[in-house]
Amino acid sequence: MELLGKDLEEFIYNLADDVTNPGEMNREKADAIMYCMGREQKRKDEIHEQAKNQVEQIYFWEESQSGKYQKVIDRLSDRLRDYFFNLRVDDPDLKTKSMPNGTLKVRKQQPVLHINDEKRFLENDSGAMTRTIPSHLAPDKKAILKYIKETGDVPEGVSLETRDDKFSVTINTGVKNVG
Repeated sequence: MELLGKDLEEFIYNLADDVTNPGEMNREKADAIMYCMGREQKRKDEIHEQAKNQVEQIYFWEESQSGKYQKVIDRLSDRLRDYFFNLRVDDPDLKTKSMPNGTLKVRKQQPVLHINDEKRFLENDSGAMTRTIPSHLAPDKKAILKYIKETGDVPEGVSLETRDDKFSVTINTGVKNVG
């Protein structure tokens, strides 16, 4: 049966081909051409699917291989972070430590403002820390942060999450690892 299918397909391809079938275009030839186009599109789609599967396998391989190195990098970065923060015990103003093979840095992170209870906040605000959105009144985080910074008071319905300083290592090869 498979042989018959191959023979039939070869017949249809020959019917569509101008070299083996030099006759004028007619309904049968046009239909054979459309059949051939469909088969070629299917083969093209199969190649695309195979390539997609290969790419996925390559990404999986890359991820598994680079993951091994990232674990080592993370462990080494943690050791450098500990070393740097030990240096800061003696010199609290230390922000950067340059060495022949790279630089250790720490920078202050901005706190993250959370509006825990928007309704409660809006009820207690005089309007100085809100902004108008076309459909409704909403907390203005910039104004709230400015208010907290100026007064030290955290309005009702709001919480302020302080974050640890951000530590980074820059290797002189130009590769930057942030931990």
